[in-house]
Amino acid sequence: AGVPAMSASAHLRELMKPENAGTVVGFLAGGALTVYAINWWTGRTRKKTPVAESEGRSLRSDSSIDCHRGKRMADVDQVLRSAHKSGLLGLETQAVALFYDLDALKETLLALRVAFPPHFLHCIAVKANPLPFFLRGAVEMGFGLETASMGEVMMALQVGCKPDHIVFDSPAKGRRDIAFALKHGLQINADNFDELVRIDEEQQRIKGARGRFSDSAIGVRLNPLVGVGKIKALSVSGADSKFGIPFTAANRTKLLAAFGTYPWLTALHCHVGSQGCSLEQHAEGARTLHEFACHIRTEYGQMRIKSLDIGGGLPVNFADDSVAPSFAEYSAVLRTRVPALFEANKMYRVITEYGRSLSAKPGWVAAVVEYVKHVDDEKDIVTVQCGSDLFMRSCYCPGDFPTRITAHDGPTGEALVGVKGLEGAGEGRERREIVADVVGPLCFQGDKLKSANSMPQVREGDVIVVHDAGANTLSLWNRHCSRLAPPVYGYYRPGSSSSQEVLGKLEVLVLKPAEKVKDMLRFWAP
Repeated sequence: AGVPAMSASAHLRELMKPENAGTVVGFLAGGALTVYAINWWTGRTRKKTPVAESEGRSLRSDSSIDCHRGKRMADVDQVLRSAHKSGLLGLETQAVALFYDLDALKETLLALRVAFPPHFLHCIAVKANPLPFFLRGAVEMGFGLETASMGEVMMALQVGCKPDHIVFDSPAKGRRDIAFALKHGLQINADNFDELVRIDEEQQRIKGARGRFSDSAIGVRLNPLVGVGKIKALSVSGADSKFGIPFTAANRTKLLAAFGTYPWLTALHCHVGSQGCSLEQHAEGARTLHEFACHIRTEYGQMRIKSLDIGGGLPVNFADDSVAPSFAEYSAVLRTRVPALFEANKMYRVITEYGRSLSAKPGWVAAVVEYVKHVDDEKDIVTVQCGSDLFMRSCYCPGDFPTRITAHDGPTGEALVGVKGLEGAGEGRERREIVADVVGPLCFQGDKLKSANSMPQVREGDVIVVHDAGANTLSLWNRHCSRLAPPVYGYYRPGSSSSQEVLGKLEVLVLKPAEKVKDMLRFWAP
């Protein structure tokens, strides 16, 4: 507050000062983040593979069309074949890797932008996909970032996001977190009445020192009480939600009074949930938010509410390759339910916080088959080098988070076809259809990617592809059994303005190298 706008590098130099070391060094000592910070500062590139290496500075894609889509199955075979030949994937090199279709990522971002009017600011939820190449590419395209921890705030600043395009959400902000956010001009969404008191205490200190409040836009999170969706764990608008202030009649009165008490309170926020919540629930949350904003403006003046953060949470279809619902479909529902949000003259900046729906379908995981145990003539147990370390939700709650897999020939990458009644194991693409459990390497029985799955019989060196894996996989990585995080690769068609044409050769590049043993040891170091 009261300080001229700083570039991202200036912010980082500020963070590195000795007086801030206690806050920052812990976040930058976490392994991969340190590696990328060094790359950004030095600009150095070290070739370790025969393919081009990216430092996460853009999405690389030349596509210019808006299309909410996932990866294309026809590309998967080609990418697997290329990865096998170059040594990027294999039992003796990397047995697991996360891949992103960079054209699909960019086209999906463009689809989000065109689905809503220009006065909407889309702040991407870092938690779903914190990989710097994606965050930086989105920021370069004018998107903001939604953060849920100080670690994510640091990442947002590090990839060059403007402070007023960073939304800081968390139900557990500490006093230091609040002071930092106010000092650097981030948007803050307070979770509860007590947090508003803490923010006011810091605001009074800032005003006493500088003569005015922080430049941060500050809002308060409402729980619009629209109910629970199909997955309770991802529904945050029930009466017992840990997020926000329940929008009861009594709390409505208290919230209205808070806008009279705190002159710096100028925004409202809600989020009803994500996977399992309907478009109508999302739109109803936004309608409740807008209706209360109108009440506040009537009470305190038309300029009082300057932004509405309507959250994110668009569900993803994990059943097949189709995208349903799309951003355009939700925009149509929202426009019908709350048309005023689409009128720029309402003087609102409308903020969204999408995450999973941007990254899930363009990403997929390839896991090379390590072992096959033949239980009997009709069932196998297929062991690969990833499980609940990368697919935590799917392994612990398979009913709510099912995986979709396909089997591929190792050297050629071709999708295998299961044939019932085939004599022997089969050759080439055609394999005998069997039932198999696809299991991971971790030390508990529930470490399964898929149970009792009808699929072509695979052998050592073949590849299991887990689809729609671009979000909430690596960001939920865990340290059980101290395994090393896999590399991340991307691919795109250079020079093509529209990847829908399927023209040109696919290029594969390294977006993030595999974790090293020293990084894992550093995590556990005293």
